[in-house]
Amino acid sequence: MAKAKKTKPKRKVVAKSARSMAKPKPKARPKAKPPTKARPKAKPPVKVKAKKAAKRPVKAKAKKAAKRPVKAKAIPKTRPVKAKAKLAVSREAPAKPRPIAKPKPPSLESLLLEAIVLASPERVYTAWLDGAEHSAFTGGEAIIDAIVGGKHSAWSGYIEGYFLDLEPGRRIVMSWRTTEFAETDPDSRAEVRFSSDGGGTRIEIEHTELPPGGAQKYGTGWREFYFVPMRRYFESDQSGD
Repeated sequence: MAKAKKTKPKRKVVAKSARSMAKPKPKARPKAKPPTKARPKAKPPVKVKAKKAAKRPVKAKAKKAAKRPVKAKAIPKTRPVKAKAKLAVSREAPAKPRPIAKPKPPSLESLLLEAIVLASPERVYTAWLDGAEHSAFTGGEAIIDAIVGGKHSAWSGYIEGYFLDLEPGRRIVMSWRTTEFAETDPDSRAEVRFSSDGGGTRIEIEHTELPPGGAQKYGTGWREFYFVPMRRYFESDQSGD
């Protein structure tokens, strides 16, 4: 059997009405809204360029110009001038006045004398410290306070001082000065020692710290105004016994 051919269905032709046949009116285009101004977005390259422009070495050049060695050249020129000025000032400065040397005190003198009298050491020691006997064997008034620290004076106040040490029958130590000492002169020191010598007593006088010229002057005084009258006094004392 032969296959029946399929027939395409025919399209229905519809008569277009006059309205439909008329040309369609063009659709009214909607009114375009005014374009809103869009904020221009900064392009990244512009910012990059701006940063590069900010980093241009314009300021760096200015700094280099400020650091030009203009001042450095001026410094070496001024430094030697100031140094020379200082040296000139130090050379011209007046020298410091030298301290005035204080005058040295005059050297003090000393003497050592001895004599022998006919009496025991205890007898001579006792007579020396007794005001009445001291006046008798010297011939001048004597006032004596026979204790350590006590005052003594002889020859009517010409000699005076204080007892520094007393050893009965052996030793008398005293400060000693005369009216001829200057006010600035210190007291001298006189030590009188008594020791047995045969039937009598050896008297030794060590006199130190005397002012200049005192050794000769007062050495003569001890001999003439003590030793000579003491010999006579104790010899007469022996003959009286």
